[in-house]
Amino acid sequence: MIQRIQTLWLALIFIIAIGMAYLFQKENILLIISALSAALSVVAILRYKDRSRQITLCYILIVLEVVAAVLLCLPESILAIGFGDLSNVWFLLGIWSGFFPVAEFLLTLLALRAIKKDEKLVRSMDRLR
Repeated sequence: MIQRIQTLWLALIFIIAIGMAYLFQKENILLIISALSAALSVVAILRYKDRSRQITLCYILIVLEVVAAVLLCLPESILAIGFGDLSNVWFLLGIWSGFFPVAEFLLTLLALRAIKKDEKLVRSMDRLR
C-alpha cells in the first residue's frame, strides 16, 4: 500500500539523493550513484505490491550508499587515480558531504524494517484465513 510509512522513508531518500546529485554534479561517479539511488527509491515506492522486490531494492540501495560513503571518505590521492579530483567537493562541503550517504543509509534501514514488518503482518493474516 502506497500510504505506508516506508513510502515516506523512500521519498526522503529520493529527496536526499536528488540533493546529492545536485551537489556532486561535477563528480561523475557520485552523480551516477546519486541518480541510481533516486531512481531505485522511486521504483521501490512504485513496487508497493511486491514487498520482496522492495526488500531487494532496499538492499541494493544500501550497497550504493555504502559505496558513496566510502568514495567520500577515501583520501584524495587514491581517488585522483581512478575517479578524478574530488577536492572541490571537500572544499565546498567539507565534512558535511559525508552526511548524505549516512542519512540515506539510516532511512533505507527504516524503510527495510517497515517493509519486513508489513510482510510479516501479511503472512500472519494469510495463516488466519
